[in-house]
Amino acid sequence: MRIEWDQAKNEKNKAKHGVDFETAQLIFDALLRHKGNYMPKLSAEKRKELQKLSAKPDREIDLTDIPEIREIPPDAVIGRFYRPKKSTVTIRLDADVLAWLKATGEGYQTRINAYLREMMQRNR
Repeated sequence: MRIEWDQAKNEKNKAKHGVDFETAQLIFDALLRHKGNYMPKLSAEKRKELQKLSAKPDREIDLTDIPEIREIPPDAVIGRFYRPKKSTVTIRLDADVLAWLKATGEGYQTRINAYLREMMQRNR
């Protein structure tokens, strides 16, 4: 992915957030082609810049130019980059319930998880 940016905005972003657009692009590019633990080699300058930014407490990071997210958009892709930790469990299900889940195709365990997650979020 190639992004063009205005140099003045790049400088403003670096001063405000501590990261320039070139570094941000390196990170996003790495996420998009993420395979295993692969990350592109960072220059010493970029590594130092990221370490400095990560050392900042959250309260010192200016987020005023980022709009507040009040609800997740309906077309949002949930879990593309975030994967919750999975735990192996054994549960007992009624035979007809299990047959119904399996009859709807592959991924019945994923669907069980999705149904339970939906119920959990509804009841919070």
